[in-house]
Amino acid sequence: AVWIRSAPAPAMIVRMRVLMAWEMGRNFGHVTQIVPVAESLSRHGVEVGLALRNPAALTPFAGRADFSVVQAPYVSPGRRQPGEIRPQILLYSDDLLACGYDSPARLARLIAGWDGLIKTFKPDALVAQSAPTALLATHGMQLRRFRLGRGYDLPPATIPQTPMRHWMKNDLQETSRREAGVLATVNAALRACGREPLLNFADFLRTDGDFLCAFRETDHYPDRNPATYYGSLGKTDGGTPIDWRPGAERRVFAYLQADKKVFMPAMQALFRLPENFDVIVAAPKVQRGVGEQFRRPGFRLFDGPVCLDQLLPDCNLMVNHASSGISNSALCAGIPLLMLPGHIEQIMQARAIGRCGAGLGMSGDFSANDILHTIGRLLEDPRFRQAAQSLRDRYGSLRPGQIADTVAAEIIARVKAGPVATAAG
Repeated sequence: AVWIRSAPAPAMIVRMRVLMAWEMGRNFGHVTQIVPVAESLSRHGVEVGLALRNPAALTPFAGRADFSVVQAPYVSPGRRQPGEIRPQILLYSDDLLACGYDSPARLARLIAGWDGLIKTFKPDALVAQSAPTALLATHGMQLRRFRLGRGYDLPPATIPQTPMRHWMKNDLQETSRREAGVLATVNAALRACGREPLLNFADFLRTDGDFLCAFRETDHYPDRNPATYYGSLGKTDGGTPIDWRPGAERRVFAYLQADKKVFMPAMQALFRLPENFDVIVAAPKVQRGVGEQFRRPGFRLFDGPVCLDQLLPDCNLMVNHASSGISNSALCAGIPLLMLPGHIEQIMQARAIGRCGAGLGMSGDFSANDILHTIGRLLEDPRFRQAAQSLRDRYGSLRPGQIADTVAAEIIARVKAGPVATAAG
């Protein structure tokens, strides 16, 4: 591993080291959770290391803080091949299978990779943001271990696991069989690395503390046992600065992934909105030629993140894939949502926001006409905006920077209290 280190501030006295890890998932939302906490820790004189699945994702959001950045070990699930049918994901452990947990040998190599980073950086604490193998590699070590997330990546440590598709009738025998299979792989990998096995999958999820940066109303797991909700943590000041077109009747912002099947129908629907609307679409890594197909006054397409701070106050509707960070930012601004979820995490989030009445989700096969019709419902029915504004009135005063400071302060306090060895099995 090659650590990229900028020169520390001369007056900084490093009292502790904290490693923040991101392993699973591809989107910017992971970095927007990590960076505010890392910046706050850095301001307190903590030496912060970032082990990131995609270090380049840091660029639009990083400030001037002094971080050490390294590539995180990970296994990419790969794209589904034509005709390939994968089992439906029912449990959090199912979601790990495609990320190295289908093979004891592959998982043992991942554990060894994280173990090498830990030995290099020698942290006093690990903060795992969707980094399950980092937690696994540090199980039983003399350091503080925390989870940071928005709900989905902080599944409850229950026995048995809480089903993800909680709105469906789940076969306990089938879910138990699946959980036992992943646990067997985990324990085989741990033994190969000379570690003690786990007694159950819940041991995998237990840490010194969880920082659940979401709202109870938008939690992916609606029946979670009593928990502390810190509020939405994310960065809305990164990306290309952009303003709304003056005089627009309605202002619609969309954050879309260009490689999704729904991308073109969504673009076609947005492009067909009235020309007195102002439509801004952020589609990271969209192919340059796509922009030529969607060119007219009042419609702008960007191939990367844009600065939401300038857009949220006057936005009438947001269209996205039900990604938690940007959805919670919209709700904190009182903006209703049209959600086009693509995987189980986004489906869970869309259902949570739908329960609040603050948006509508669409799934299955649908056309640009279907999307256009749903946009019309969301803009014309005042109940959606009223529900979103109700959440804004409840949580809109919570600033991400304040939430990050609270999380950082708790990490520092718990590390100063001394290391605690997590029981290993």
